[in-house]
Amino acid sequence: MLNVELIENLYNGLDKEQKELLMSQVFKKSKQGITYFRRTNDITLSKLEIIADFFHMPLDYFRLGHSFKTQNFNGNNSQCGNVNINTNLMAENQGLARELAAVRETLASKEAMIESKDDVIKAKDDLIMAKDDIIRNLKMQLHPDVKD
Repeated sequence: MLNVELIENLYNGLDKEQKELLMSQVFKKSKQGITYFRRTNDITLSKLEIIADFFHMPLDYFRLGHSFKTQNFNGNNSQCGNVNINTNLMAENQGLARELAAVRETLASKEAMIESKDDVIKAKDDLIMAKDDIIRNLKMQLHPDVKD
């Protein structure tokens, strides 16, 4: 079920320009306003996505009984909000950060291996060129009349 009060509180915390921008994005050229949600107590997914994107929140944040802890309070005649992200999301975020660090470490070691492999290939190429020079010199010593 839609948390209409939350949407109204967030909307009321916006300045006039932001309110107009949000309403134009949600309702396009229609004359509807924020009271539309209270009247209908329903919302299309596309409208909810626009609102969620506007406030940089996940879609579930706007449902009654969502798993996010919120505190809404008034200050200086404007609505403010503070969101504490669910601890499961924080743990997942920390896990992903550790995984990313491990992947970066693996990448660095693989890059070092590639550099080492390139050095070995270059050394082998140098060795082959040196052997070719030796073979050419030996051939010239055995057959001084023949030119390469």
